[in-house]
Amino acid sequence: ITLTRSLMSAIAVLVISCPCAMGLATPTAVAVGIGKAAKQGIVVKGGSTLEQFDNLKTAVFDKTGTLTTGNFKISEIKSYSDFQKDEVVKIIYSLEQHSSHPIAVSLVKELSKQTNEWVALENIKEEKGIGMSATDEQGNRFLLSSFQAQKHLTIDDSHSVYLSKNDILIATVDIKDEIKNGAKELIKLIKSEGINPILLSGDSQKRCEEIGTELGIPEIYFNKLPHEKTEIIRSLKSKGKLLMVGDGINDAPSLELADLGLSFGDATKIAINSAQVILLNNVFQFY
Repeated sequence: ITLTRSLMSAIAVLVISCPCAMGLATPTAVAVGIGKAAKQGIVVKGGSTLEQFDNLKTAVFDKTGTLTTGNFKISEIKSYSDFQKDEVVKIIYSLEQHSSHPIAVSLVKELSKQTNEWVALENIKEEKGIGMSATDEQGNRFLLSSFQAQKHLTIDDSHSVYLSKNDILIATVDIKDEIKNGAKELIKLIKSEGINPILLSGDSQKRCEEIGTELGIPEIYFNKLPHEKTEIIRSLKSKGKLLMVGDGINDAPSLELADLGLSFGDATKIAINSAQVILLNNVFQFY
C-alpha cells in the first residue's frame, strides 16, 4: 500500500469519527492566515481567495503604477505646427487637472512649476485607456492621449503623450518613471516557481520593452486599450490559472476577469473593488 493511500485512509477515519474537529480546522487555519496577512499590509477578501494562489500558471502585470512607481518626471516637451511651448504647457496643464490617472497627476505637479495659468475648457471628457479630450471657447477640440488614439497623425510611437488640436499634432511629451521597490525580486521569485510573467500595458512599445528587459519579462503586450487587455486575459486564462496585477481604471475589467486579481491601497476605487487581494503598502515586499 502506498503512503498516499495510507494517508487518505487515515484522514477518512478521522473525518468519520470526529467530523466537528476536522470541520473547524480548515476555517480556523484560513482565518489565522488572513489575519497574519493583514498585519503585513495585505488585505485578502475572503477565505476562498487563498485557494486561488494554488497552481497559478501565469502572472500578468500592468506597467504604470504597478511595476513602476507612477511618479513621473517630464524629460522633454516638443511643440509642433508653430505652437509655442508655453501655450502647449497651459493646454496640457488645463486638461490633466480633470484626471486622476497617475500620469495626469504627475504632469499637473510637474507643470505647476512652469505655469499657474490655464485655458478655459468645455465638454471635458476622460476616455478610459485613451486620454483627455475637451473644447475651448472657440470650439477647438483638444485631445491629450497615448499614441494609439493619435496614430493617424504620426508614425512616431516613441513618445509617452501626444497632444492634438482639431486633429493636428501640436505637441509630444516624454516622461520617465522608476521601477517599484521589490519588482525585480518578485519577477525572479515567480519565475523560480514556474509561473510565467507577462507585461500588459497601454504604454508605448519602446517603454514597455525597456521595463520588460530590465525586469526579465520576456512576453510583452503594448499599446493595448482596456477591451484589448480583457481579450488577452481571456485568451491567457484558457491556458491555466491566471493572476492579474493592476491599479488603474483601465485594469478593472481584467482584474475582475482573472482567476485572482491583485491591486494596491492607493489604486483607483474601481481597481480596488475589482481585485481580491490588496497590498496596502503599494510595494512588493518580502519577509
